Order: sequence, then C-alpha cells, then structure tokens
Amino acid sequence: MSWPDTAAGPSTVTRRSITAVGLARLGGLAVWAALLAWTWGGRGVAIGFPLAYWFLLGVAVAAAGTRFRWVGLAAVVAALGVYWHVWGFPLSDREALILWLVGALAVVTLGRPDRSLWRLLVDWLPFAGLLILYDYSRGAAHFLHMPVQVDAPLNVDKFLAFGHVPTIWLQQHLLGVQRPIDVVGATFVPQRPVAWWELLVSLCYLSHFIASYALAAWLWFRDHDAWWRYTKRFITLSYLGVATYALAPGAPPWLAAAKYHRFGDWLIPRTVNRGYDWWHLHFAAHLIDKGQAAVNLQAALPSLHEAFATLVSVTLWPRVRNPFVRVLLVLYPLWMGFSLVLSGEHYVADLLLGVVYVVIVVVAWDRIDAWWDRRKAGI
Repeated sequence: MSWPDTAAGPSTVTRRSITAVGLARLGGLAVWAALLAWTWGGRGVAIGFPLAYWFLLGVAVAAAGTRFRWVGLAAVVAALGVYWHVWGFPLSDREALILWLVGALAVVTLGRPDRSLWRLLVDWLPFAGLLILYDYSRGAAHFLHMPVQVDAPLNVDKFLAFGHVPTIWLQQHLLGVQRPIDVVGATFVPQRPVAWWELLVSLCYLSHFIASYALAAWLWFRDHDAWWRYTKRFITLSYLGVATYALAPGAPPWLAAAKYHRFGDWLIPRTVNRGYDWWHLHFAAHLIDKGQAAVNLQAALPSLHEAFATLVSVTLWPRVRNPFVRVLLVLYPLWMGFSLVLSGEHYVADLLLGVVYVVIVVVAWDRIDAWWDRRKAGI
C-alpha cells in the first residue's frame, strides 16, 4: 500500500529540483545578457570586454547544473585567464577573487541535492563581509598612531642570527647585493643575474593571495563541516593579526632601512618580483607592485603570509596520506618564510609570531569545537 507513495515522492522532488535549476540557469543567463549589453553600450569599461571573455562566461552559465558542469568550470577558468591577460589578476581585490570562486562553485554545485545556491550565498556572503571589514580595519589601523616597532623585531633577528641580520646576509650571499662606495644617488640592486629558483620565491609569495581562498572553495565543495572549521580559524587569525597591526605596527626590513635608517647607509631592496624576470612575466611583477602599494606598509608584525601558509598546511595535513604531498605541506611554510626574509618583506621574528598565532588559534578553536560537540551530545 505504501509503495506508490514512496515512488511518487522522489519524482516530485526531482521535478522541483529541475525547475529550480532551470530557473537559476535562466536567471544567470539574464544577468549575463544584461552585463554584456551594459558593458557593450559603453557604460562599463571603455575598451569593452573581449568577445572570448563573454563567450566563455556564457558557456559556464549554460553548463551550470547539467552533466557538462565540468565544462562550465573549465570555461570559468579560461574566462579568468582572459581577465588576467587583459585587466590583471584580482590580487589586490579580495572581493573580486571571492566572486570568481563563488561563481565557479555555483557552476559545479547547481542542482546537487547536498548543495544549493541559497546555501552558497548564506555561507559565503558573511565570510566575504567579514573580510571586507577586515580590509577596512587593516587600512584604518594606522590612525591610532601607535609607535612603530622598528628595533624589537630587528633585535630578535640579530639574537637568533648571532649578530647578523638574516635579510642582509641572504641578499649579500644569494643575490650579490653590495654596499656601493658612493651612496649618493646609488641604488642597492642585486648584482647577480636572476636564477631559476627565484621564480619559486616569487610564485610562493604570489600563492599567499590565492591558496587560502582556493582551499576554502575546495573544502566547501568537498566537506562543508571542514569548510566551517577552516573559515572560523581563518577569520580569527585575520582579526588577531589586524589587532596586532593596530596596537604594535611593525616596520619590515626594507622600510626600517629606507625610512628609519636602522642600517646606516645600507638599503634593503624588495626583491620578491625578481623571479618573474626569469620567465619574462613582467605583468605579474606589476600586479604585485600594485597590491603592495595598496596595503598598510607597517603591517609586518606578525607575518600573515607565513601564518596563512602554515594554516593551509595544518588544515590539509590530516586529509592527506601521500608522503610526497605531506613533504610539500611541510616545505610550503618553510619556503614562504625563506622567501619573505630574502626579499626584505619580513623579519624572522615576524614569521615566528605568525606561527605562534596559528598555534593559538587552532588549539583554541579545537577546544571550543570539542566543548560544543560534547554539549550537543549531552555529555
């Protein structure tokens, strides 16, 4: 007697899900057409978007929620490549990067019973909103006019390196940076040609702007509970960092040399972009320069580059069993730290504080989550 009712239930759900997917896809096509008309009418960018860009986005919207969803994802990636080539990768625009990731997630999850557009928006809008607030807080931190920590991290580095400054030592021995005899109008530039390994330095620095958000998108797609745990730690770490920037702003090595003259007439060049010259990727160096110009230059303590690299490795460690990948997870924060010190972006002290913050945040949230689980279970 109950079999017909059981059979009717799934068919009704299927019809509803297909209707919802169809409406979502039609809405996406309507937005796509409106943006295309708005841009092509001269009210968007002056040069107009390339036809390839809009074609690829149209393919992505049309493929969303179908068995060709992975073709749609490939179209999103290709459209991002066109965007990168014409307008630059949105490194300094965190919101644009998140929008691209959310768009890619919408394409591959539309129509899945365990994911929905509503859940996607409910999860990612607060996440993006908190990061936007973080950006404003980071930029406004210098209005507190707290004294800049110039000597403290420098003294820690000298203590750890037996009187040497690690950045200066590395630049001298690996890049050939020399003190000129006549410092009037002189520039402290590396004397040695760009080596192949410097590309790995530049790419590692670049990964800071992508890896944390790409991991968040991957976790949301694969394991929503893991995404929730990761984003809590990510946001907490971000705000702990900005609180430190506000109360104890720190000058990185290059700024300590250029503005505060802590090394006499010795200047420390910022060399993080040198690796791109090895592959003639000058546009990538230009993007990094734009991103660096838009941030608080005295937000060096702690190093969130090092902190987020460590958080990515810690998050992925229990999910990975391949020994080679685990070695890469160990090397990633180590190479990030080496890249930051070599390029004059951070002291070793900044890196250590960033790692300490990760330990504090992870341990604190692990205990909070365990307490909450026990409370839900009634233990």
